[in-house]
Amino acid sequence: MQNGSSSQPVNPLAITTMTLPRGTVGQSYSAQLSASGGTPPRTWSIVLGQLAAGLSLNSGTGAIIGTPTQAGDFSFTVGVVDSSLLQQETAVASLIGSIQPPPITITVKSLPTPALGQPYNAQLEASGGTPPYTWLIVGGSLPLGLELNASTGQIAGTPMEVGAFSFSIQVTDSSVPASSSSLIIPKHSAKLSA
Repeated sequence: MQNGSSSQPVNPLAITTMTLPRGTVGQSYSAQLSASGGTPPRTWSIVLGQLAAGLSLNSGTGAIIGTPTQAGDFSFTVGVVDSSLLQQETAVASLIGSIQPPPITITVKSLPTPALGQPYNAQLEASGGTPPYTWLIVGGSLPLGLELNASTGQIAGTPMEVGAFSFSIQVTDSSVPASSSSLIIPKHSAKLSA
């Protein structure tokens, strides 16, 4: 007498992963796809769409690993096949992942010293986050005659006072929610022109 249940798995094959962790550009990423039922071992594959640039799927383990190189959302359909001998089972699931830009950082740590009555121009710079950026002085002040362009990060003008000055600068990106970075620019001693 043939036992009809011997060729059927106790539980049907199903993908149990519903969400993926967020990643960050330039930082190591790891996510584990999981399944239940069927007959292990299982084989994984991307059947529609694609992973974020820099990521790959290990077909034997279901691990998504790598270092993302681009920010943004990505969507794909993953499939898994079991190892039953008589009738392989398959399962598919659609997933969405998200890769965030690297944290915003002010890259200029100091500025050239201004000279009284002489045209001055200095450029603040930042990296990471989601441009465009917005610049703001959040502590201290610039010398009389100098102004900060909030859109470009440029400090320009003609200094009209002598003395030491320092200020705290903050840059905010355009992501939702916005991220920001702050930096204290150390004191400068303004010089009298010859």
